[in-house]
Amino acid sequence: MSMKKMLMPVLGVFLFCGCEKQPDLSGLDDNFTVYTQYDSQADFETPATYYLPDSILTLGEDFEIHYWKDDNAALFLEQIEQEMDARHYTRVCSREEAQLGLQTGYVETTTFLAGYWWDASYWGPYWGEWYYPYPVAYNYSTGTLIMEMVDLCSKDSRNGSGKLPVIWRAICSGLLFYNERYNVDLVLEGIGQSFEQSPYINHKTEKQ
Repeated sequence: MSMKKMLMPVLGVFLFCGCEKQPDLSGLDDNFTVYTQYDSQADFETPATYYLPDSILTLGEDFEIHYWKDDNAALFLEQIEQEMDARHYTRVCSREEAQLGLQTGYVETTTFLAGYWWDASYWGPYWGEWYYPYPVAYNYSTGTLIMEMVDLCSKDSRNGSGKLPVIWRAICSGLLFYNERYNVDLVLEGIGQSFEQSPYINHKTEKQ
Protein backbone atom coordinates (compact mmCIF):
# COMPACT_ATOMS: atom_id res chain seq x y z
CA MET A 1 0.00 0.00 0.00
CA SER A 2 1.48 3.34 -1.01
CA MET A 3 1.39 6.18 1.43
CA LYS A 4 -0.53 9.32 0.54
CA LYS A 5 1.50 12.51 0.66
CA MET A 6 -1.22 14.69 2.13
CA LEU A 7 -2.62 14.57 5.63
CA MET A 8 -6.19 15.41 6.43
CA PRO A 9 -6.76 19.19 6.50
CA VAL A 10 -6.63 21.04 9.80
CA LEU A 11 -9.88 20.49 11.62
CA GLY A 12 -9.67 23.63 13.65
CA VAL A 13 -8.15 25.43 16.61
CA PHE A 14 -10.72 26.16 19.29
CA LEU A 15 -9.90 28.78 21.91
CA PHE A 16 -12.26 30.04 24.57
CA CYS A 17 -15.17 29.59 22.22
CA GLY A 18 -17.49 27.28 24.10
CA CYS A 19 -17.90 23.56 23.62
CA GLU A 20 -16.57 21.95 20.46
CA LYS A 21 -16.99 18.33 19.48
CA GLN A 22 -14.00 16.05 19.03
CA PRO A 23 -13.30 15.56 15.28
CA ASP A 24 -15.27 12.65 13.81
CA LEU A 25 -12.76 9.94 12.89
CA SER A 26 -15.29 7.49 11.46
CA GLY A 27 -14.73 8.64 7.89
CA LEU A 28 -10.94 8.37 7.83
CA ASP A 29 -9.23 6.14 5.29
CA ASP A 30 -5.46 5.93 5.47
CA ASN A 31 -4.50 9.33 6.84
CA PHE A 32 -4.20 10.71 10.34
CA THR A 33 -6.24 13.66 11.48
CA VAL A 34 -4.18 16.39 13.14
CA TYR A 35 -5.96 18.52 15.71
CA THR A 36 -4.30 21.32 17.70
CA GLN A 37 -5.29 23.63 20.56
CA TYR A 38 -3.34 26.36 22.29
CA ASP A 39 -3.61 29.10 24.88
CA SER A 40 -3.79 32.37 22.96
CA GLN A 41 -2.45 34.23 26.01
CA ALA A 42 0.68 32.08 26.32
CA ASP A 43 4.12 33.41 25.48
CA PHE A 44 5.79 31.05 23.02
CA GLU A 45 8.48 33.52 21.87
CA THR A 46 10.38 34.19 25.10
CA PRO A 47 11.09 30.66 26.42
CA ALA A 48 14.26 29.27 24.88
CA THR A 49 14.74 25.88 26.52
CA TYR A 50 12.63 22.75 26.74
CA TYR A 51 12.77 19.32 28.30
CA LEU A 52 11.57 16.22 26.44
CA PRO A 53 11.44 12.90 28.31
CA ASP A 54 13.18 9.95 26.65
CA SER A 55 10.05 7.80 26.63
CA ILE A 56 6.43 7.91 25.52
CA LEU A 57 3.79 6.92 28.02
CA THR A 58 1.17 4.55 26.64
CA LEU A 59 -2.24 3.47 27.83
CA GLY A 60 -2.91 -0.09 26.65
CA GLU A 61 -5.92 -2.35 26.52
CA ASP A 62 -5.30 -3.25 30.14
CA PHE A 63 -5.58 0.45 31.11
CA GLU A 64 -2.11 0.21 32.59
CA ILE A 65 0.54 2.86 32.01
CA HIS A 66 3.64 1.68 30.17
CA TYR A 67 6.89 3.39 29.15
CA TRP A 68 7.53 3.07 25.43
CA LYS A 69 11.24 3.24 24.60
CA ASP A 70 11.81 1.13 21.47
CA ASP A 71 13.18 2.27 18.09
CA ASN A 72 9.80 3.58 16.93
CA ALA A 73 9.34 5.66 20.07
CA ALA A 74 12.83 7.05 19.54
CA LEU A 75 11.88 8.07 15.99
CA PHE A 76 8.84 9.99 17.24
CA LEU A 77 10.82 11.79 19.94
CA GLU A 78 13.59 12.60 17.47
CA GLN A 79 11.01 14.12 15.12
CA ILE A 80 9.63 16.28 17.93
CA GLU A 81 13.16 17.40 18.84
CA GLN A 82 13.89 18.33 15.22
CA GLU A 83 10.68 20.36 15.00
CA MET A 84 11.52 22.24 18.21
CA ASP A 85 15.13 22.83 17.16
CA ALA A 86 13.94 24.22 13.84
CA ARG A 87 11.93 26.76 15.81
CA HIS A 88 15.01 27.93 17.73
CA TYR A 89 14.37 26.14 21.02
CA THR A 90 17.17 24.30 22.83
CA ARG A 91 16.64 20.91 24.43
CA VAL A 92 18.13 20.59 27.91
CA CYS A 93 18.88 17.49 29.96
CA SER A 94 17.43 18.77 33.23
CA ARG A 95 13.78 19.51 33.90
CA GLU A 96 14.86 22.14 36.43
CA GLU A 97 16.66 24.10 33.70
CA ALA A 98 13.81 23.96 31.20
CA GLN A 99 11.33 26.74 30.53
CA LEU A 100 8.98 24.50 28.58
CA GLY A 101 8.14 20.83 28.98
CA LEU A 102 6.98 18.49 26.23
CA GLN A 103 5.16 15.32 27.17
CA THR A 104 3.94 12.67 24.77
CA GLY A 105 1.50 9.82 25.12
CA TYR A 106 0.13 7.11 22.90
CA VAL A 107 -3.35 5.64 23.20
CA GLU A 108 -4.05 2.05 22.22
CA THR A 109 -7.64 2.05 23.44
CA THR A 110 -10.78 3.94 22.48
CA THR A 111 -11.00 6.06 25.63
CA PHE A 112 -8.49 8.32 27.32
CA LEU A 113 -8.87 10.88 30.09
CA ALA A 114 -6.72 13.98 29.64
CA GLY A 115 -3.89 14.40 32.10
CA TYR A 116 -4.21 10.82 33.28
CA TRP A 117 -0.68 9.59 32.68
CA TRP A 118 1.78 12.42 33.24
CA ASP A 119 1.48 13.38 36.88
CA ALA A 120 1.75 17.17 37.17
CA SER A 121 4.25 16.75 40.00
CA TYR A 122 6.64 15.15 37.50
CA TRP A 123 7.63 18.69 36.51
CA GLY A 124 8.39 19.78 40.03
CA PRO A 125 7.07 19.63 43.62
CA TYR A 126 5.35 23.01 43.28
CA TRP A 127 2.86 21.73 40.68
CA GLY A 128 -0.40 20.35 42.06
CA GLU A 129 -2.99 19.79 39.34
CA TRP A 130 -3.57 20.23 35.61
CA TYR A 131 -4.79 23.51 34.21
CA TYR A 132 -6.23 23.79 30.68
CA PRO A 133 -7.07 27.37 29.65
CA TYR A 134 -9.08 26.11 26.68
CA PRO A 135 -11.85 23.53 26.09
CA VAL A 136 -10.68 19.91 26.14
CA ALA A 137 -12.32 16.78 24.72
CA TYR A 138 -11.73 13.46 26.43
CA ASN A 139 -12.55 10.63 24.03
CA TYR A 140 -10.11 9.45 21.39
CA SER A 141 -9.88 6.57 18.95
CA THR A 142 -7.33 3.81 18.71
CA GLY A 143 -4.01 4.93 17.25
CA THR A 144 -3.60 8.36 18.82
CA LEU A 145 -0.41 10.25 19.62
CA ILE A 146 -0.89 13.17 22.00
CA MET A 147 1.68 15.91 22.54
CA GLU A 148 1.34 18.56 25.22
CA MET A 149 3.52 21.57 25.95
CA VAL A 150 3.57 22.84 29.52
CA ASP A 151 4.81 26.20 30.77
CA LEU A 152 7.37 25.55 33.48
CA CYS A 153 8.12 29.24 34.10
CA SER A 154 4.69 30.32 35.25
CA LYS A 155 4.37 28.62 38.61
CA ASP A 156 1.69 30.49 40.52
CA SER A 157 2.02 33.47 38.17
CA ARG A 158 -1.00 32.67 36.00
CA ASN A 159 -3.63 31.74 38.55
CA GLY A 160 -1.97 31.53 41.94
CA SER A 161 -3.00 27.90 42.41
CA GLY A 162 0.14 26.02 41.50
CA LYS A 163 -1.67 24.25 38.67
CA LEU A 164 0.46 23.30 35.69
CA PRO A 165 -0.54 25.26 32.55
CA VAL A 166 -0.81 23.19 29.38
CA ILE A 167 -0.34 25.83 26.69
CA TRP A 168 -0.43 23.60 23.60
CA ARG A 169 -1.87 20.25 22.68
CA ALA A 170 -1.67 18.27 19.46
CA ILE A 171 -3.58 15.10 18.68
CA CYS A 172 -2.56 12.89 15.75
CA SER A 173 -5.19 10.20 15.37
CA GLY A 174 -6.39 7.72 12.81
CA LEU A 175 -6.89 4.14 11.78
CA LEU A 176 -3.97 1.75 12.13
CA PHE A 177 -2.83 -0.85 9.60
CA TYR A 178 -1.02 -4.16 9.78
CA ASN A 179 2.05 -2.55 8.19
CA GLU A 180 4.10 -1.22 11.11
CA ARG A 181 6.37 0.92 8.93
CA TYR A 182 3.31 2.54 7.34
CA ASN A 183 1.85 3.35 10.76
CA VAL A 184 5.16 4.88 11.89
CA ASP A 185 5.26 7.08 8.78
CA LEU A 186 1.72 8.27 9.46
CA VAL A 187 2.63 9.31 13.00
CA LEU A 188 5.82 11.05 11.83
CA GLU A 189 3.85 13.04 9.26
CA GLY A 190 1.29 13.86 11.93
CA ILE A 191 3.98 15.26 14.21
CA GLY A 192 5.30 17.43 11.40
CA GLN A 193 1.81 18.64 10.54
CA SER A 194 1.12 19.46 14.19
CA PHE A 195 3.99 21.93 14.25
CA GLU A 196 3.31 23.22 10.75
CA GLN A 197 -0.19 24.30 11.73
CA SER A 198 1.14 25.87 14.94
CA PRO A 199 3.31 28.75 13.67
CA TYR A 200 3.08 30.52 17.04
CA ILE A 201 5.48 27.90 18.47
CA ASN A 202 8.65 29.81 17.68
CA HIS A 203 11.31 31.18 19.99
CA LYS A 204 12.09 34.77 19.04
CA THR A 205 15.83 35.18 18.53
CA GLU A 206 17.75 38.40 17.92
CA LYS A 207 18.45 37.35 14.35
CA GLN A 208 14.77 37.00 13.50
